[in-house]
Amino acid sequence: MVFIITHSALLNKKATPWVSDKTSVFYQWLLLARAAEKLQLDKTRREKIESSYNAVQEVLENDPDFFDSKHFEIYPQGSVRIGTTVKPLAKNEFDLDIVLHIQDRVYEQTDPMKVFNELKRVLQDNGTYKDKVEPKTRCVRLNYSGDYHMDILPGCQHSANDENKIVIPDRELKEWLISNPRGYAKWFLSKAEVVTRTLLEKAYAAEEIPSDDFAAKKPLQRAVQIIKRYRDIFFEESPDYATSSIVLTTLAGQLYGNQESIFETIDSIISQIFSHVSHSQLKE
Repeated sequence: MVFIITHSALLNKKATPWVSDKTSVFYQWLLLARAAEKLQLDKTRREKIESSYNAVQEVLENDPDFFDSKHFEIYPQGSVRIGTTVKPLAKNEFDLDIVLHIQDRVYEQTDPMKVFNELKRVLQDNGTYKDKVEPKTRCVRLNYSGDYHMDILPGCQHSANDENKIVIPDRELKEWLISNPRGYAKWFLSKAEVVTRTLLEKAYAAEEIPSDDFAAKKPLQRAVQIIKRYRDIFFEESPDYATSSIVLTTLAGQLYGNQESIFETIDSIISQIFSHVSHSQLKE
């Protein structure tokens, strides 16, 4: 119901407002925040993913043939890093994206496929992972039984001047490509954290209600969660046509106008997207 009401309100500017009095407005904010919170990965899923993540790092650290001589770190990218995770619908898997960041600047002397193939080798030689490995274009996927898979993106430090920028191997092009997953996360979070105190936090304070931790999550983060879930529902029968999460997240970050409430954030972002699309159609 939340998604239907929200979408209807966004499409129809003349729709009857949900509420008119101050108390009801507070519960409007609360409803959207709670709905977004329910979309997040639950504690069991988070613990399972964290365990898998740590196990992969341990396997790589114990590799005597390649990785033990390298300085590297492993960190999450995507929705886990920026706080916009959404539980998959029943028949879908959660996609955990992590980066294997080799901090040694070795890419200039290394064939792009060397790093990729070494990562694949280590995982395929391990009894736990050998049946889970699936090489993709730029990452190695581990397909876990259950509701998630892990995409491991190998990369090397690009330069000493920017610790976030990496080069990643592309199997099809057979060359290095520049990427910056940690820089992207910093950009998105800097946009989200312009609002130092959300409208919901202010409402809690005004009503002298102790604020839960969930109230502190920024409107942009919550808006992205709700927009992604609406995408999932809308394209449930035709997932191949669904807009990717990175596109939705980037658009939301670019169009965010520092609104303090989730509803106003969604309203503004979607309205601007419709405006851009309409303008493009008129130009054609």
